[in-house]
Amino acid sequence: MPTKIVTVGTSEVTLVERNDERTGLMIFNLTETKAAAAGNAVIYISDEAGVTTNNGYAIPPKGFIVIDFGEGFDPRKKYYVISSTATTYVTVLEEFLIERKRIVEEEPKPDVQEIPRADAPM
Repeated sequence: MPTKIVTVGTSEVTLVERNDERTGLMIFNLTETKAAAAGNAVIYISDEAGVTTNNGYAIPPKGFIVIDFGEGFDPRKKYYVISSTATTYVTVLEEFLIERKRIVEEEPKPDVQEIPRADAPM
């Protein structure tokens, strides 16, 4: 599961680019700082450019969101982020289940031998 840290301030930045193979996103607001203002940073995300503190989905300090295909969310989209304070650190984990699907499809299938039923004509 690829992980990255994005530095966010009071101007919009791209959190993740669109990726059609991505099946899930976990976004954490876990900034660890002794500065009171930065320690209380709220981040706001959106899948539309122009995210602000008024129109983005708010993630409180030490909060997180999981974006998957439920509830109308689409983890493949490009996401944007902004913070209520300068220099906020956001941790992003991306999930790709396609790799698991490929492994399962490549597993060898067992040989199956058909055994005739006792009452079947020969």
